Amino acid sequence: MVRVCPSKTKRKRPSWCRKDILSFDSILLLVKGTVMIMAIAKGIDDAIANLLDKKMMANIIAAESMMGRNEFCTNYLKAYRSKQLEM
Repeated sequence: MVRVCPSKTKRKRPSWCRKDILSFDSILLLVKGTVMIMAIAKGIDDAIANLLDKKMMANIIAAESMMGRNEFCTNYLKAYRSKQLEM
């Protein structure tokens, strides 16, 4: 069972809420990335995404390569060579 710590609240943290437990913000980012990958797998063509989010962009580039959307994975190779895939 994953417990979510309330983040950015004025209330006192519960005793079980420590730094090693995931915060709500980190879970939300994980869910957004997972939903984007699932949408690409189902055939989405366009999406509104934050271009400054490096993890999201790396996931999008990798998912498009896995779906066979660009021949010879050229976009993935360009991103790898320009170090855009480092997280």
